[in-house]
Amino acid sequence: MVNRTLIAAGIIIAIVIVAVGSVSRQGNAPVVQRTVTTTQASTTIPQTVSQTALRSCGSNYSLFSTPIFNPNSVVSVLPIADFIPPDHVFPTPHAYVYTTDITANISKDGALLYAPANMVLTDIAIRNLRNTFGVYKNATDYTLVFQPCKEFYLYFHNVASLSYQPFIKASLQLMEECNNQIYCEMPVDIRISAGQVIGTIGNSSAGIQGVDIGARDYRLATGRSAFVDPNRLCPLQSGQPNIFDRCYAVCPYNYYANSIKQQSRLFYPNGSTIASCGTVYQDVNGTAQGYWFPADNSANSISPEATYIFLGNDTASTTSKVFSVGVSVAGLTSGAYSFKPNPNPSSLVNKSFANVTPGRVYCYQTLGKYYLSGNSSPGPTVIIAIKMTNASELSIQRLNGTSCGSGPWVIGTTATKFVR
Repeated sequence: MVNRTLIAAGIIIAIVIVAVGSVSRQGNAPVVQRTVTTTQASTTIPQTVSQTALRSCGSNYSLFSTPIFNPNSVVSVLPIADFIPPDHVFPTPHAYVYTTDITANISKDGALLYAPANMVLTDIAIRNLRNTFGVYKNATDYTLVFQPCKEFYLYFHNVASLSYQPFIKASLQLMEECNNQIYCEMPVDIRISAGQVIGTIGNSSAGIQGVDIGARDYRLATGRSAFVDPNRLCPLQSGQPNIFDRCYAVCPYNYYANSIKQQSRLFYPNGSTIASCGTVYQDVNGTAQGYWFPADNSANSISPEATYIFLGNDTASTTSKVFSVGVSVAGLTSGAYSFKPNPNPSSLVNKSFANVTPGRVYCYQTLGKYYLSGNSSPGPTVIIAIKMTNASELSIQRLNGTSCGSGPWVIGTTATKFVR
């Protein structure tokens, strides 16, 4: 099993900002809406360069000619579709790159972040960390949104510093416009060439443990329809999609040209290779697998996803499945509960989620990991029962004991209901 203590620290020390940029469409390509947003005000900023100059991506899927970073300069490179409940209960639509491993007291602050292609910076956001957790003072990080071509977006959250002078100039303008608010963003149109240094990754003294890297490819035919309920997972804003939602999310490293593919290796802090970059498209309609929302629409201030559950692939193991659980299931501590699917097709114990259908109670013997406490080591066996009432309703309950036994199992009145 993978030690995710480092990732847990990423939640506690360096919360990812919730970006507010939205997109509209010009032809077949989405573009970032042109507004400055702060925590207190919204001001229109003139657009100086037309994005219509961006070429279509066409059938080009080797968009990146330069690695985004030197893998030897960072501690770990993690895939998309990971989860760190209760902050990220659902698979993340972005990848993680860490420059710090607090468990081994390793820090590689200041790793360089490169432009992987000739691109246009279309949006810049600043987060002022002066009040973050009441600890870090006079620190700033950045969110940057790029387009190498019309249908593709690449973004970075938590960039520690900027090196490219036109970006620095834009950030200073933004700071002036936003009057030093905690968070604000504005549209820009600034070109950068492949291989140029964008900025740096990691500033552990400011609580920035690395960078999030996300990509959206609007050429993906099933980028929205692959979800059972795309309207809930990717709600439109005034009829427009948001590039920070899960729809159209792709692995950025899959767009490396063949000549640099060897530099797209994913690995954990201990150096072990991760086999797959993951996928957010895990809903299987009519079964238990996928994304589930609380039936009572409850929410929690910990994070927007804290009351959700996810049943699907475990990014830490190609042979395991996982319950990713927030804070809303009675008796279950928020965490990830993994198990290996039972190959016996007639068994109702540890049934693969994609084979769970309405009408029966299924039992799972799982090992729990609790990231909020900073402990990602497998805990004791936890028994979980689930039942689908119909294709869009599921109940989940923790059972007593350390083994499922032979059943049958009962879903009682203390079960928590979820829908999709």
